[in-house]
Amino acid sequence: MSEACCRFESRDRWAFLWFLYLALAFLLVNFLARVSGLGLLVQLFNGSLIGAALFLVFKDLGERRVDRLAVLWIVALFLFLLISELGGAPRGYAVSAYASFLLGKIFVILLLMRRLTLNLLRPVFLVFAVMHLIGVFANLAHPAPFVSLMTETSFEADSSRAMGFLLNANRAAAVSLVLAIYYWFIERRVFLFLFLVAALLLTVSRSFLVLFALVFAYFSFIANFSYRKVVVGSLLAIPILVYLVLFGGLESTFFKIEETVYGDLKYIRAAMLIGGVDL
Repeated sequence: MSEACCRFESRDRWAFLWFLYLALAFLLVNFLARVSGLGLLVQLFNGSLIGAALFLVFKDLGERRVDRLAVLWIVALFLFLLISELGGAPRGYAVSAYASFLLGKIFVILLLMRRLTLNLLRPVFLVFAVMHLIGVFANLAHPAPFVSLMTETSFEADSSRAMGFLLNANRAAAVSLVLAIYYWFIERRVFLFLFLVAALLLTVSRSFLVLFALVFAYFSFIANFSYRKVVVGSLLAIPILVYLVLFGGLESTFFKIEETVYGDLKYIRAAMLIGGVDL
């Protein structure tokens, strides 16, 4: 990679620092808030996202430009707010507006990323991946401190799965999946890819393991399609299925669901489903 490729202009440097802040804040804000007892940190992070997104929207309006992504974001916010207020348990416009923003946060991230190049994102992704792996393997080595930071609920939560700094196994699995795909197909870094796949397996997230097999097979096919690759790629699902059967705890999960619905057990996933139906 040439020196010119890695040289950031002043404007690019600010964009790089901003996205680095976003990435690390996304990864660490809940962890730091729980450790310090300062829930305000999460609100400050969300507030900074809102402020930055609104700044870009008004900046475009001042330059007489309309970003389609910004329009989609505003439409999504309005629809989320409308659904929230017309639902069976409205919480008031302030709470609904804040919840609508949280639901539409992906639009904000995309809006803030729209002018970034891979040259700017590459070092950010590397720092993010390393920090994520540190969190996952630190959680594996010393689970007690991480478990103590989990949100307390009246239902049973599974604390045996790796969750890293995100304090949520499924979120950690989602991050591991995206980074693994990126480092295999874009960066071609086998070492990082293997560590990220290991992190994905340690989360024991059945849905994201299946999704990883499907996404990996799909990108393999479109990268260089052949019928032989279709057959070979399809066989990749076999070790994933074997892992799920042996270590996925499918039988115990079905038992927990049944006992939560018909008995006194409190399995959080079944409880969330039942609560959603009630709402």
